[in-house]
Amino acid sequence: MNMKELLRKGENELTEKGMAFTAAGTGAGDPARITREFFDSLHLELRVIDAVEADTSFELFGRRLATPIMVAALSALDRVRPDGMAELARGAARAGGAVWVCICGEEELAAAVGSGTPVVKIIKP
Repeated sequence: MNMKELLRKGENELTEKGMAFTAAGTGAGDPARITREFFDSLHLELRVIDAVEADTSFELFGRRLATPIMVAALSALDRVRPDGMAELARGAARAGGAVWVCICGEEELAAAVGSGTPVVKIIKP
């Protein structure tokens, strides 16, 4: 049985049960076709005037970071993955960002600090 026959069989069975049926890509309201027509109706024109390379760096607590994207304060990562805090901090270091830490053990904190990325320790009273 080919795809058209399979769709027709499904449509017949659903119609017999009083249900409407339209297979994706077969009806007048085909979402893929409507989306394609919409995108085709757009005209985007890139204009660059005196372009310079974007600088996303910024300063945080006296340290210059390459990106404003930072890792949220996560804790107990070593329970999820061995050496989890160190891996997280190394990823932040490679991205040029910082990592925030909250409740964690001394070993996890030392691993984060040892990654070379700035570490912000949150202390809750």
